[in-house]
Amino acid sequence: MIRSLKSGFTLIEVCVALALLSSGTLVFGRFIDAYNRVCALERDQARALVRTSAAVEALVRTPPSCADASFEVNGAQVKVRRVPGVKPLAWVWGSASAVHDVQLRRLVRCKRR
Repeated sequence: MIRSLKSGFTLIEVCVALALLSSGTLVFGRFIDAYNRVCALERDQARALVRTSAAVEALVRTPPSCADASFEVNGAQVKVRRVPGVKPLAWVWGSASAVHDVQLRRLVRCKRR
């Protein structure tokens, strides 16, 4: 077997390999950045949903008056609209706008005045 006196890589091969490695690293970094942005948006939306849910559930535990009202609780907008009829019921809409609008609607008992 005859061995060549030349061993190793040429300068052009090393440059091409470094170019491919750096472009692959750049693309991977872009994917990581996009993933982090999506995770942050999902976290914001989940926090808005928890805030809105807590505001609506607080009205279930302590019933509101049967008068139509609109107010803010812990950063969540809450609207109360009375349901016409014999029973003291009201629709409660909770909404929080973070990245996307989060809206919840629930039928609760209300207090007559």
